[in-house]
Amino acid sequence: MKLFLKLWAFGTNLRSVVWILNVLLFRMAWPASAQTALDNGPAGSSGCVDDTWAAISTVMAPSPRSDYAAVWTGSEMIVWGGYDGSSYLNTGGRYDPDSDSWTPINTVGAPSPRAGHTAVWTGKEMIVWGGGTCGVRELLVPTAPSSTCTYLKTGARYDPTTDSWVATTLVGAPTGRALHTAVWTGTEMIVWGRINNTGSRYDPQTDTWRLTRIADAPSPRLWHTAVWIGTEMVIWGGGMGDYSHVTNTGGRYQPGKSWTTDTWRPTSMASAPSARELHTAVWTGQEMIVWAGNHVFVTYGSTDTGGRYNPATDTWTGTSTAGAPSPRIYHSAVWTGSEMIVWGGQYGDSVATGGRYDPATATWAASSRVNAPSARQWHTTIWTGTEMIVWGGVYRYYDPASLDYLSVYQNTGGRYCARR
Repeated sequence: MKLFLKLWAFGTNLRSVVWILNVLLFRMAWPASAQTALDNGPAGSSGCVDDTWAAISTVMAPSPRSDYAAVWTGSEMIVWGGYDGSSYLNTGGRYDPDSDSWTPINTVGAPSPRAGHTAVWTGKEMIVWGGGTCGVRELLVPTAPSSTCTYLKTGARYDPTTDSWVATTLVGAPTGRALHTAVWTGTEMIVWGRINNTGSRYDPQTDTWRLTRIADAPSPRLWHTAVWIGTEMVIWGGGMGDYSHVTNTGGRYQPGKSWTTDTWRPTSMASAPSARELHTAVWTGQEMIVWAGNHVFVTYGSTDTGGRYNPATDTWTGTSTAGAPSPRIYHSAVWTGSEMIVWGGQYGDSVATGGRYDPATATWAASSRVNAPSARQWHTTIWTGTEMIVWGGVYRYYDPASLDYLSVYQNTGGRYCARR
């Protein structure tokens, strides 16, 4: 009996050794990409499948709105402010994609209601600044007369860990503005533009403002884009808000220790995309990609063209139009690490289509429309690392009965998986 047990134990151990060796040999021969998928599950740690949509919960979601601001914290999307068709808002919410749940934002100490403001994420706080409280036409068209239009130079820092707000100082703040741009440098927020060519740098550590240099700055504009490329802010395109004076010029701003040591230099115009406003821009780590936008304010005055700007060589390369989404304005764009995804916007009526542009192959692929959010514009999108989250905005459509465009504000959204 003892001999049998010893032989059985030896056989069991031998079988274990053989099994382990087989596993090791199998893993050595298994492709690394397949092993990652095996370790992470069928679609990676997020559980999503490439080119698919999943709806976002509306339970406890903020009220419908457009012209708000959104940031990604690394674990949550924060949305705040905006306009709902009748009122300006100072409410918001935090969306957790892991639990598909919303948490309302505290309004105590929050900035006053507004739209057309900007927001950046510092790694710890969301900084909201600027915006306006005007009629919709006055907010979007600065040349339109209004006695009730107010542009704001106030703002605040929101800490999601404490659900609390701290106002930004007014001392040295730039003039009030809306539809400007803002970037985060790693230590400062830089705001710039809005039918002028002034800006300012805000340091949250010291709660202080510092003017940006005006000499050599790009011409005044709004509806332009701005990206931070690591050491410089690149401004491109835009117009004067009268739907006719659009530009294809740009500038590169390098912050100095003071406004006297700041520098501006123009971006090349050789092979640059055509003049436009209401386009989008993303930074890939090597290039700024701009796409779509309007060159004249008519229903079908938008374009499906774009360009890739390389700051290292100060050169432009056009983006292909083969397979590109339809021309549009008021759309959104994110960079995934390998592709630019554009979605939504307006081409006549609001649209619910999009596309993925791969600069490595200079090709477009349409994004799925199955289970995609409803058509909208003036929404936001953020990139989580595996998904693009679309939320909010407004559906605008032409109503033959009233001979005008009507608006339906949204508080729905969707999560689009992109895992190439």
